[in-house]
Amino acid sequence: ILSRCASVLLAAPVPAEVEVGHIHLITEAWDLADAEVREALAGAVQLMRNLFAGKIHETSIREIDGAAGLGLKNWYEPYSTIQWAEIWSCFGSWMESAKPTLSPRTRVNFELAKNADRRPVGEAIRAREQYFRRLASFLAPHDLLCIPTVPAVARLKGKPGEDRSGQSKRRYYPRTLSI
Repeated sequence: ILSRCASVLLAAPVPAEVEVGHIHLITEAWDLADAEVREALAGAVQLMRNLFAGKIHETSIREIDGAAGLGLKNWYEPYSTIQWAEIWSCFGSWMESAKPTLSPRTRVNFELAKNADRRPVGEAIRAREQYFRRLASFLAPHDLLCIPTVPAVARLKGKPGEDRSGQSKRRYYPRTLSI
């Protein structure tokens, strides 16, 4: 059954002996996705429900991390804090010496990375490790997480994208990185 499902979902062969435990549909990840994404994936999710009846569970991230409140934003914040610090740690000296010509958006993002407050990085790393341990202890062998990989359909080629500083309630990057 898994081979048939994987062939449809992944377009790749999967060994027949792979066992499936629980499949956790992470509700907050699905809630972040636009209606078009959920609709596009509805058939695949229904196929999984049919093939793995009794193994599909709608699971809140709170059941995994035990944290109250912000759902995936609890996971996004440490990730984002660490990411901004690592961007400048990896590319900062090169940026300072090479002074490359960048697009306006890329230049702004590198300035944000350069000027990011590094004081919360230690706490963000501790939070990331705590979430990792909680996820590892929550998942049994052969369990799967099922989430959309993106919150919105791709923009048309040549259309301007949105940067992280946008004020839209449904901002693309924070939702994508939360997933």
